[in-house]
Amino acid sequence: MADTYSNAPGPEQRYNNSMSDGNLGYSDPDLQVPPGATLADLRGRLPWLDTWSDEDARRVPVFDGSMLTAGAIYADLENLEAGPFTLDHEQPMAKDDLFIAHHEVPQDLWDRLVQTPMA
Repeated sequence: MADTYSNAPGPEQRYNNSMSDGNLGYSDPDLQVPPGATLADLRGRLPWLDTWSDEDARRVPVFDGSMLTAGAIYADLENLEAGPFTLDHEQPMAKDDLFIAHHEVPQDLWDRLVQTPMA
């Protein structure tokens, strides 16, 4: 029986760490959030960000992993009213998911985010 291989690009093919091509390391047009994105990059997509300063928005990285880790605390930027959540097992993210990971966000801004009313 012959081996079969997927032609789907792996993470090393989707993300280009060279910024010389002007794409800020983001080479897959199907992915919605480039690696290294912050809340500041999402202005216009999240109306409630209008109440945030650029300085604070740049301090909050958007989670850019492909898997949510078991035991980590996350919040869904498009559904903050649901509150923070943890998973019992790893779970893949959809391409258009917008999560933040508690361990990556300064505590003062995490507190502000989980108390932000949706517009």
